[in-house]
Amino acid sequence: MAKHIDFAQNQDGEKCNGKPEWFIHSKRTRGTLGHIVWYPAWRQWVFEAAPNTIWSQDCLADVRAFMVSLNAEKPQSASKQEGE
Repeated sequence: MAKHIDFAQNQDGEKCNGKPEWFIHSKRTRGTLGHIVWYPAWRQWVFEAAPNTIWSQDCLADVRAFMVSLNAEKPQSASKQEGE
């Protein structure tokens, strides 16, 4: 669990590139520090920091770990499933 930040899925039902958007909030101020969205060109989740935010290596490591877990949940392509 991250020490200084929380990850919250977009609750309004809107999707970004067909996938839910994740917001990153400060645990102390509850302010939005950035978001994680699906980037179809790279076929993976990516992080976009909010303007004028400063990130420690610990918080960036927490964001990276969260993205790694999201990318691990990617469904297999139909062609891979058919070959099983």
